[in-house]
Amino acid sequence: MAPRQDAVFPVPQPARSPGNGSAWCQSAVGRSRLEASVVKDESKKKAQLIEELVEARRRISELESGASPSEPNEELRQAQEALETSEDRLRLALEATNDGLFDWNMKTGDAYYGPRYCTMLGYEPDELEATHETWVGLLHEDDRQRALDTVAEYGEGSSDSHEIEYRMRTKAGEWRWLLSRARVVERDEDGTPVRMVGTHVDITERKAVEGELRQSEARFRSLIEQTTDAVFCYEFDPPIRTGLPVDAQVGLMYDCTLVECNDRCARSYGANRARDVVGKKLTELFGTSPNSLDELFRAVVEGGYRVVDGEGTELLEDGSRRYFLNNGYGVVQDGRLLRMWGTFRDITERKQAEHLLRAQQELGMELAAARGIKEMLRLFVETAIEISGMDCAGVYLVDPVSNDLDLAYHKGLPEGFVESASHYDAQSASGRLILSGKPVHARHDVIGLPMDKERRSEGLKAIAIIPILHEDKVIACLTVCSHTLDDVSDFASTALETIAAQIGSAITRARVEEALHQSRANLQTLFDSLEDFLFVLDMEGRILRVNPIVLTRLGYSEEEMLGESVLMMHAPDCRDEAAEIVAALIAGEADSCAVPMTTKDGELIPVETVVVRGRWNDQEALFGICRDITERRQAEEERERLLAQIQEQARRVRQIVDTVPEGVVLLDPNGQIMLANPMGEDNLRVLAGVEIGDELVHVGDRTLGDVLEPPPHGLWHEATIDDRSFQVAARPLELEAATGGWVLVIRDVTRERQIEKHLQQQERLAAVGRLAAGVAHDFNNIMSTVVLYSQMTAQEEETSERVRGRMQTINEQAEHATQLIQQILDFSRRTVLERHRIDLGSFLEQQIGLLKRTLPENIEIELARGTGEYVVDADSTRIQQVIMNLALNARDAMPEGGALRIGLDNLRFRREKAAPLPEMEPGKWVVLSVADTGTGIAPDLLPHIFEPFFTTKAPLGSGLGLSQVHGIVAQHDGHISVDSRPGEGATFTIYFPAADGKAEEPTPA
Repeated sequence: MAPRQDAVFPVPQPARSPGNGSAWCQSAVGRSRLEASVVKDESKKKAQLIEELVEARRRISELESGASPSEPNEELRQAQEALETSEDRLRLALEATNDGLFDWNMKTGDAYYGPRYCTMLGYEPDELEATHETWVGLLHEDDRQRALDTVAEYGEGSSDSHEIEYRMRTKAGEWRWLLSRARVVERDEDGTPVRMVGTHVDITERKAVEGELRQSEARFRSLIEQTTDAVFCYEFDPPIRTGLPVDAQVGLMYDCTLVECNDRCARSYGANRARDVVGKKLTELFGTSPNSLDELFRAVVEGGYRVVDGEGTELLEDGSRRYFLNNGYGVVQDGRLLRMWGTFRDITERKQAEHLLRAQQELGMELAAARGIKEMLRLFVETAIEISGMDCAGVYLVDPVSNDLDLAYHKGLPEGFVESASHYDAQSASGRLILSGKPVHARHDVIGLPMDKERRSEGLKAIAIIPILHEDKVIACLTVCSHTLDDVSDFASTALETIAAQIGSAITRARVEEALHQSRANLQTLFDSLEDFLFVLDMEGRILRVNPIVLTRLGYSEEEMLGESVLMMHAPDCRDEAAEIVAALIAGEADSCAVPMTTKDGELIPVETVVVRGRWNDQEALFGICRDITERRQAEEERERLLAQIQEQARRVRQIVDTVPEGVVLLDPNGQIMLANPMGEDNLRVLAGVEIGDELVHVGDRTLGDVLEPPPHGLWHEATIDDRSFQVAARPLELEAATGGWVLVIRDVTRERQIEKHLQQQERLAAVGRLAAGVAHDFNNIMSTVVLYSQMTAQEEETSERVRGRMQTINEQAEHATQLIQQILDFSRRTVLERHRIDLGSFLEQQIGLLKRTLPENIEIELARGTGEYVVDADSTRIQQVIMNLALNARDAMPEGGALRIGLDNLRFRREKAAPLPEMEPGKWVVLSVADTGTGIAPDLLPHIFEPFFTTKAPLGSGLGLSQVHGIVAQHDGHISVDSRPGEGATFTIYFPAADGKAEEPTPA
């Protein structure tokens, strides 16, 4: 077969089956980024030559299709010459770049492989079979399908270019990496690719270099990722002239880009991986220049563009500091700083540990030199504030007996706060929290402790509560707070717990020393203040020490007695007996002596002496206690006489008490049950489960302290247990102006309360019955009217004016029914309220106009209010209904006219005892009063006026007006009372809970 005349280069054309070429035509090529950066210019030139070649071929085809075969065509000749020129230029370009050329007929599968194409694979020129299958067969099996797919995508138009890297087998069996670039240069009328021309470039060496580079980069990446330091590289663009002043260089260094870092460094910038931050400007990472970088940059410049183990700090937003160990190396060329490599390590924990260690050492030395526990606590509190970075602290000491906590020392807190937090009972919330022994580090407002006004106003944020233990027992507590920090840092928590452990033993030691000192002082006081004779003898019977009463009573001076024999205190005629007893005492054969003593003047004093062995000034000694028993003997005789008299009186009192029909109990000042009559014993067993001789702690559901206080109402306290009720009265028992205990009188009123509850229940049931009867009656009448007129309307053949009148009647009755329903709902508190914050003052001013139009002219209406605001959360429509119902009720009570006075006032009380009505809680209230000068209400009617359907105006009234008022007030969490006397009018007083703030919307007209 003759060579193809349209080929770029002559190509042999072996016979091929028609389908071989089209079956392989499946690929286009992608571009390699790395290769594009290396051979970018050369590829562009060759692509331009191929474009020129394609354009020349296209132009020749156009001219050949329109030219006459018999006539010369100058334009066609020029186009053919241009084609030859383009082919020559492409050939020269390929030879210059050492590329291998291929030309593939995509329909026939024929191919042309240039000389360099063959030689780069180890073949002689024209040694490769000129078919597409030759190329397919030489592809590496791992690359073959990818190459075929790429060519197919390019041929179909899915890809704009064909550029791909793959491996091909050489004649020697080796594998070479090739970069293939190709372009479709011819398509048929349907746009199907017909011919593709391309080049191969041997990139084996480049791929090897890339592999080594990747391995090197992997080793480098592994190294910087495994290091514990943060690694970074900043590139300065433009480079910084090293001749500039230091401040100028440092300022310019912030205009840099992070070009390399490890993940540890990226995390310091707030990212997870290095790839998330590499390529970003430093200002993007920090926003403003941080102190730590300023110190690092300055250290690098001042250190000759090199810094080793330089320490830097960073001030955080919460006021704390972090510490870093910095290393930096600046790359300088031609007097310009190009980039800076560096590392930094967070050494905050190390610095904090060093700081804590120094603080411990200093605190230990200061505690050792401190005098007294107050000085120790001052040093401890100041150290706690300093190492924690917080601004106030205090130390509570635990009472060894009660476990209550008292503030022993504080710093940084105002007196008002200190007063409210200076003492905690062991059973209080704060006491339980501290005595649990577990540290607490949290926000002050979320630790679950009660917050009084002083604590809320102080504005504390972070708080650390550190129990101080000694031998696993809480002996004190350190509380450290901050007005600025939101949280307690981990270091602060650790540091505070560390020094708390250190102070525990110091507090215990100081307490022991104080206790020892106090014990000595107490013993001395006891020794000096006892009325008994105290003396100390050595083991030879010589006097070593006596208490002041001995000197006073016997008439000797201390100098006269010390060092003398104890026998000097006895009369001469008794000394022999006394000497024998003293010898027995020294020998340990006796422990008492009954020989009388004698004064310096010779007066005999009968005594009873007890002697014990002990040590005095680290020497064995005898301790004697002598008591004058003259008065005691006289007192014993008198006591026996009085005891007999008291026993007789007690017998008589007992008989009287046992006959009292109430429970009578006698308590001592400590609450111990001394006496009770039989009924009192029964009541105590029920109310407290105690007997005579036990301590009475509570009476039913009341503490003994409550019962001993005067009752808020009446003479009796109410006490309940299970389903039983009791009344308890307490009276102090005074003996000679000194409190000698209490007398309790206990009445079992269980039956009375049951009767009262039963009566109340019956009254409520009666009210509900009247309500149901009234509703049924009204609805019956309404529905009768509806049915009657509906039937009459149904009988009419045509609608007439009469029918319209009857329909009007139906509408009026339906409206009446609606009003009754609303009143019933209001009483039963079932109305859905639309509450708004309204000012009752402004609201009532608007209502006065409505009332003046509604009430007769002979009724004078007056509104009395102050200048303040009377804001409540209320449904204005329902409040208007309350005012209207009370006004109409007043109108009916004043048939001859009178005065209607509406008043507003603000009320505030702090104790329940001051509440004007039961169940009103302490706080702020708005008081609305409606008073008339009418006929008043009879006393026997007052208890029933708010009952539904109760009326004195039958048959005109429905009896729901005041019931509706009562329901509306109650639904607004309010209370209502009435004060009236016949002939003196009536005053209804309503109490609404006051709302804070301003009215939310205008009140309705």
